[in-house]
Amino acid sequence: LSAAAAAENQPRPEKGIMGAVARNAVQVAQGMLTAFNTSMNKAWRQEDGLWFAHLAECRAQDVEWMQWQRSVWAEEAEDRRRKLKWKEEDMVQRNLDNARSLWLRFVERNRRDVEEKSEQLKAVSSLAAIFAGFAVVTLTQFNLQQNFSMEGLMTISMVMCTLILGSIVKIGKTYVNEQSEEEFIFDCLAFC
Repeated sequence: LSAAAAAENQPRPEKGIMGAVARNAVQVAQGMLTAFNTSMNKAWRQEDGLWFAHLAECRAQDVEWMQWQRSVWAEEAEDRRRKLKWKEEDMVQRNLDNARSLWLRFVERNRRDVEEKSEQLKAVSSLAAIFAGFAVVTLTQFNLQQNFSMEGLMTISMVMCTLILGSIVKIGKTYVNEQSEEEFIFDCLAFC
């Protein structure tokens, strides 16, 4: 340091009471400033502690909110799983309804066919009765010669009646379904 600066840093000799008062005033001012600084440091530390407590409370609230959000996400995932399960059950039910509807349509069509075929059977049976009547009438009403064999005419009549009966039975078998309802429903489900 320079000589002037060194001279300034040197303590000055006191000059009477005024010097002592000034020195005491300086010490009092330094004490007051130190006390003020200490009180300010204490207030700052208290404020800093309150701020850290507030931050800890905010962090606790953040953790609580995150846990709540996780529970909401878990509930939403469970809702999605339930909706997916309901959708699969609904698809199975719709397939079953489609199969049942297909079965009812088939039954209705079959009923109409049966009614139509029964009308045909009635017509064929009345025709067979007329043929049988004519066969009996021919046997009784015709005057045949003595040397004519009756067995041939009876055989022809019997064969004709048997053929008509066979056609009736053949047509009647077309009304019988060989497939059970359970198999048909299973086939409908497989089709859907």
